[in-house]
Amino acid sequence: MKRIQDKIKDLVEPQSFEQVGNYVEDPAQALAAYRFTDVTSDLLSRWLDALTELPAGKGAARALAGARGVGKSHTLAVFGALAGSERLRQGVEDSHVLASAQRLAGRRYLVVRVERGTRPTLGDELAASFAAFFGGSEAQWGGREPSEVLAVAASRSMGETLVVVIDTAFNRPARVSRDDGPYLGSLAAAARDLNVFLA
Repeated sequence: MKRIQDKIKDLVEPQSFEQVGNYVEDPAQALAAYRFTDVTSDLLSRWLDALTELPAGKGAARALAGARGVGKSHTLAVFGALAGSERLRQGVEDSHVLASAQRLAGRRYLVVRVERGTRPTLGDELAASFAAFFGGSEAQWGGREPSEVLAVAASRSMGETLVVVIDTAFNRPARVSRDDGPYLGSLAAAARDLNVFLA
């Protein structure tokens, strides 16, 4: 048994880590607790570069896929933290991500988080997030086509790039089993012609 433990030590280097429950609650803590790998460093750098290089009046959409528990939510939280806070960009320890984050210097981005699993539909969740961020009621934001909702939100961003991060809510009452693919596809298509980065 001892030999197996020694072998594991050859393969895995244990590190201390800070456990974070809800990544959205504290962006600084989410960033501090994030452990960059070569793959996630490259991914975040590419997303930050894409955000920096958006042509005027144009947008983009990016998606993450992977098995449950691999760190998608944490990665999205870190991306949102870096997009939304110039102060947090300065504290990035990974040199590759830091170089991309520094390209955002002097720019402001409005980051809105949409939490899946908190309402019956993704449209309702988008309406709730935009109502909380921009004002108005959920009813005023709801009941519209995805492209229309996104266009109204982009028009209220005062010329700044709107970053919409859609992720499953940490404290959702049950696992989200609905198919949001068509709605997400409509949002992604609409984002291309708006000053919006959809994650």
